[in-house]
Amino acid sequence: MIMENKLKDVSLNGRMAYTIMCVEAFLVSRYPDRDWTIISREMWKATNEYWDVFYDAFCELLPEIFLNYDSYNADLEKSISEEEFKSIKQLYDGITTGSEDDPEDEVNFMLNKPYEMAMVYEGTVIGDGQESFDIIENTEKILSKYNIKLPDYTKVLFSSSSEKNGWGNNFDGRNLSIILNK
Repeated sequence: MIMENKLKDVSLNGRMAYTIMCVEAFLVSRYPDRDWTIISREMWKATNEYWDVFYDAFCELLPEIFLNYDSYNADLEKSISEEEFKSIKQLYDGITTGSEDDPEDEVNFMLNKPYEMAMVYEGTVIGDGQESFDIIENTEKILSKYNIKLPDYTKVLFSSSSEKNGWGNNFDGRNLSIILNK
């Protein structure tokens, strides 16, 4: 629970950014041969738009949802192209079955964390924000399991919990991305 103390004055938007940084660290470390750009680009939208808009689009890319599509169809046209569909199918091939709420399916588990953060808080009062720390702790446990260095939390300290009742101002989080900035 050390990160809870370090991020206690960081906005929820900043905590979301840190969560995404953890997810990216996992993806890049465990599957460095795969191009995670499309997933990363969608995750980082969370720091710059309303979370209900973010989670609506992002959930379609979660393995537990995405892998239910056998082929490209009209339901997906609003969020991704047919080429992106094929790329994501290849991206997930052999590394996730989309097992919902299964920590053994680590790709699905980790990609769910930004979505979970948005679902827990969207349309609510933040309160003490404990749920966000629980989500962060779960991402850090997976990183620790593989001795993956935790992201530099100081990069999100600029996003103060004093902004917008704890939500924090929107910002372009893509500059924090290790996938989009390589």
